[in-house]
Amino acid sequence: MIRFENVSITHLKQIGPALDDISLEVRRGEFVFLVGPSGSGKSTFLSLVLRETKTQAGQVYVAGQNVSNVPSWRVPKFRRGIGIVFQDFRLISTKTAFANVAYAMQVIGKSRAAIRTEVPRVLELVGLEGKGHRLPDELSGGEQQRVAIARAIVNQPDILLADEPTGNLDPVTSVGIMDILDKINQNGTTVVMATHDDDIVNSMRKRVIELRQGKVVRDEDAAQYTSTIPIVPAALAASAAGSQAPAVVPAMDDGAPQTRRQRAVSAATERDAAPADDAMPPRLERNRGRIYPRPGARQHPSDATTNGDQP
Repeated sequence: MIRFENVSITHLKQIGPALDDISLEVRRGEFVFLVGPSGSGKSTFLSLVLRETKTQAGQVYVAGQNVSNVPSWRVPKFRRGIGIVFQDFRLISTKTAFANVAYAMQVIGKSRAAIRTEVPRVLELVGLEGKGHRLPDELSGGEQQRVAIARAIVNQPDILLADEPTGNLDPVTSVGIMDILDKINQNGTTVVMATHDDDIVNSMRKRVIELRQGKVVRDEDAAQYTSTIPIVPAALAASAAGSQAPAVVPAMDDGAPQTRRQRAVSAATERDAAPADDAMPPRLERNRGRIYPRPGARQHPSDATTNGDQP
């Protein structure tokens, strides 16, 4: 469905390539997560599939077509087979939810009868039945993203690209969005999603492709956000230099937390469990328990005794 063959591309004013000799294949019907730090090449990967950017070296094939050979005037038709969901929704603020979804059908010449039939169906699929008359600012963030998903799939594309679709949403809403994307994938659509959300990746256990500095450093099926196989830069460097010194790989703790949230909770728990240090500086320790009178107050003789002074 999507195939990259030795693809490299460098953006202007960027140090190093955005993608560096990438070769991989996404099969029909797969659900694939693209993960990696910002600037690792995830968005560039999606833009090449969508034919927003052309590769400088290598070949990109989408649904059997060499993307580089698609002329500019045919790009709109080429993109009819691809749906795209963005992090910031990109809805038309003056159009209702129904009209935003319908617009995707109007631009490719669908009939009014087809629009009246198909738009309510996809709105129901994404859980927005009865809300088609609302404007974007009358919907929550999660509901706006559902409209964006409905717009992306209303023309029944073979491929759905999602660029950080849960990036602006709370965890509960994000789960609902992922349930919709999973349902779309189960209906046969190939889904490729770029994300930083480790909780979602860990819970869904789909194929994970990890990019770093434009290179694929990991490609695992049924994987987690964090690899169970440690990447050791020093060992990789030694291997590249032809060193014969054995690489030392740190032992993995099978019980180590896998998500940012779990790591934060674990750190807080360890901090709270640490023994408190009750020791005081010597000068303060000598005066522990002393009772000091208020300025100007008359002191009773017994107070001096209590404070440790002799009458």
